[in-house]
Amino acid sequence: MTDGNPWRKTPAVFRRTAPWPVAGFLLAALLAVRPHAAVAHTPYTAPITNDATFDYGLSSFLGSGIYSINGQNVQLYRIPVTFDLRTEPPERTQYYAQFPVTFGFYGFVPTDVLQGDVPKSVDTISGLAGLESRTRLNDEWRYLQLIAVGYTVAARNPDKQLAGVQSALERAAPWQAWRVRWRNEALAAVTTGRGSSPEKILRLLEGVEMDRPQSWSVLGRQAAIGAYGVVRWYGGAAPFTSNGEALRLEEEAGVTFGTAEPIRVLKIPLPRLSLGYRRTSTLNVFFLGFGTPF
Repeated sequence: MTDGNPWRKTPAVFRRTAPWPVAGFLLAALLAVRPHAAVAHTPYTAPITNDATFDYGLSSFLGSGIYSINGQNVQLYRIPVTFDLRTEPPERTQYYAQFPVTFGFYGFVPTDVLQGDVPKSVDTISGLAGLESRTRLNDEWRYLQLIAVGYTVAARNPDKQLAGVQSALERAAPWQAWRVRWRNEALAAVTTGRGSSPEKILRLLEGVEMDRPQSWSVLGRQAAIGAYGVVRWYGGAAPFTSNGEALRLEEEAGVTFGTAEPIRVLKIPLPRLSLGYRRTSTLNVFFLGFGTPF
């Protein structure tokens, strides 16, 4: 869980050219989505046909996207808020306070806006408080560790508490004019509430993000446009089911818009935007994201 692209200040490693065959292959494969897949559109209050699998208390860790929660199609928007706790001079390990907020809307997808169908209220809201360490292993590799707790409120449902840990290994390296980030991640979390048994989740993630600085600027910062691909595997609770069978593999690809170095307001970096496409065997959707795509 990061506040932004790790290449905001371009280090020396990005001033040389290096091959990136694995990242290029993964990104190309993820972008090759099925031509017959269509944008999912569900009436605002209508439940979807998938069985409910995800507990809404996990919202803070799920990230932006569309999920099956309590028998309904739920669009989640996660807004990252990060405070830099670094010391001077910079140490090998830096610490960050994380306070992301996640909003959820039942049965809503961005294309509904084009038809004048917009949510009239927020159906779920989830907050998270965590401490993240980022350890620089060398010029290209770093290790990230997050420990966090959270709280979720949902319409017509009991409140939920959340605790989780997240570990990730990242590599940042150049490929021609592109800046490339590769990420391996493992997430374990548990949520519980009054009158319900704990819900556990394990998620493994493999992702590649490529962006390229542009010749124009946004609010005085050099613009950057990129593309990304992600594969997620879920243990414990699964994001979707079909005919009672858990669907544990999820693919996603999309494009990102932002700046090479973050724009900050009151020392808080503003998140970049992404337009993503998620695909499972039962639901194919476009959605908007804030912050890094993974």
